[in-house]
Amino acid sequence: MNEKTLVGQLKTTLLIDLPGSVVIKHADAFTSGVPDLSVTWKGKTSWLEIKYANPEIIERKIQNLMMKRLSIQGSAWYVIYDCVENRTVIVNPLHLETWRFNSIATAVVFNHVVVATFIRSIH
Repeated sequence: MNEKTLVGQLKTTLLIDLPGSVVIKHADAFTSGVPDLSVTWKGKTSWLEIKYANPEIIERKIQNLMMKRLSIQGSAWYVIYDCVENRTVIVNPLHLETWRFNSIATAVVFNHVVVATFIRSIH
């Protein structure tokens, strides 16, 4: 399992579970600081940065700054797939440093549906 695979699986789940949504994968080798996915649905856009914690996450400062700015002005979330505790965690970027303890939503195992359910609840 790796981050690229998780992003692809999550994108597919979001498109299925949020009918009519526009889900765009932004991350590639040439972008820096742009979140992995945006989800536009029901008049709102949320930004998602996907992280694979094995055991910790790797975060670039420019990425963290962009996520914080997006969360202050709109809707931005880290989706962390924690391989140590085998769970999915959704975290506000302002609480990334304490992500193991300050999650908005958590699911046992790697669960893309919990992410779609969370997006549905805030849109």
